[in-house]
Amino acid sequence: MRVFAIAFFGLILSACMHQTSFKSSDIREVYPPDQSPVGFERVPGLKDAIVAANREPIRLVFIHGMITGEEGYSKTSQKNIAEALGYETPDQADDIPQTAIELPRGYDVSIYDGPSWTGDVNLERAVLNRTAWPQSGQPELIAYELLWAPFRDEVKGRYFACFESKSFRNNPENDCEMPSNAKPNTSRTTWLNKSIKEGVMVRGVSDAMIVTGALGEVLKHDLSLALRTIALEEISNADIAIIDAIHTEYAKMDIPACRYFMLSAETIIGPDGELTTEALSYDEVFEDRPVFFVTESLGSYFLFRSIWDRGQLPPTESLIAENASQQVSFDAHVRDLTSEIISNATVFMFANQVSMLHLSALEPVCIPNEIEIPFARTMLNQETGEYETTEGIERTIVPCSNSRLETVESVAARSEFEPAETTYIAFNDRDDLLGYELAPYLIESGLADRLINVSVKSPAWGLPPIFRWFGSVHTNQEYNSAIIDAIVDGLSIE
Repeated sequence: MRVFAIAFFGLILSACMHQTSFKSSDIREVYPPDQSPVGFERVPGLKDAIVAANREPIRLVFIHGMITGEEGYSKTSQKNIAEALGYETPDQADDIPQTAIELPRGYDVSIYDGPSWTGDVNLERAVLNRTAWPQSGQPELIAYELLWAPFRDEVKGRYFACFESKSFRNNPENDCEMPSNAKPNTSRTTWLNKSIKEGVMVRGVSDAMIVTGALGEVLKHDLSLALRTIALEEISNADIAIIDAIHTEYAKMDIPACRYFMLSAETIIGPDGELTTEALSYDEVFEDRPVFFVTESLGSYFLFRSIWDRGQLPPTESLIAENASQQVSFDAHVRDLTSEIISNATVFMFANQVSMLHLSALEPVCIPNEIEIPFARTMLNQETGEYETTEGIERTIVPCSNSRLETVESVAARSEFEPAETTYIAFNDRDDLLGYELAPYLIESGLADRLINVSVKSPAWGLPPIFRWFGSVHTNQEYNSAIIDAIVDGLSIE
């Protein structure tokens, strides 16, 4: 019995072990059909950026996924990464100071269900938390933590979770108000089923419905505002003035100067108080200043879909030329800044659902059928004075009977897709129920510049080979030293 107990607990503990490095077979790049592997290549990490930074700050952005909702969710990852870089860190992750940056939307939101107004909702804005990690003799590491959960939880609670979930409803932090006199189901349920339903479906999967649906447009705009804030910090730090170059381009379109870019004074004024003489374009600003992202779970698709949607917008010049309103001009400004900051970015994705959730973005296009119609025509022959019958087959194209579908012609008339030159690295544990590989169709469609799948084994208790606890498998990647080393040192691909 004792031997059995030792063996049993040994199996459980063995499941908590994880790899400390990656084998070459763990790292697998996804290539387009017309491209073959190009041999040894390397994906730069934070250390490479530090070497090339010439003491300029290095920027690292964290975006959370489903369920996560607490401020400071990235502190453990920040601490582990900073330690691996050799930066001084506090003993406890909770001791890491953060500065909150508000992201004003400039508008309010009403929610409709079809033509029906469901009420005005005080949809909370996302918050960008900023942490600076100074290190003597090294560039400053600036970590940004985007918290978009307050918006998500308010919508989810009002329309779904407060009625469906007793635990959600009884949590005073959720401020549930039952919208009607309808009575929820109060019958008892088994512990395991309740845990999975409320913990995974209500608290987790429903988050994906918000991000992928129409409400996700508000969240994606919040993300754009956050990236704009980061970009303006980078521009200011670079000590360059882009205002002159922008003025020249916008003047060609006869747009009043007050409408171009709402840059802050410290952005366009150098340390000596005077405008600097050198003016660079956005791509020159960010070309040698790559930004790194760490995205968790649904946050990976949140970022991916935002980049994908932005790539399908009309070119900035035509957008402004068609409508020179202040809001359109500002939207174009936000788009330009966010596109450039993302264009050379490297995204490290923990337990992503990109391949699955992007199925919701695939669009059916109607291809009308060509049909054959037999005919018989009787006509008077003017020469003989007799009627003659001619038989044959006419081919015609029947208009699409589904008016909600786009046609090939309408799709071809769209602006050419402009994908960002972003590298996505997906760390996925095969035992993760909510983590998936980056599928080939993503690279075949030109949605990304580079996709890399990495097989990982994160610490989680279990009973191999029967199971490993899926909650830990999904969320413990920040404790995987091999992943932290990859973010810091980069990855080599053979």
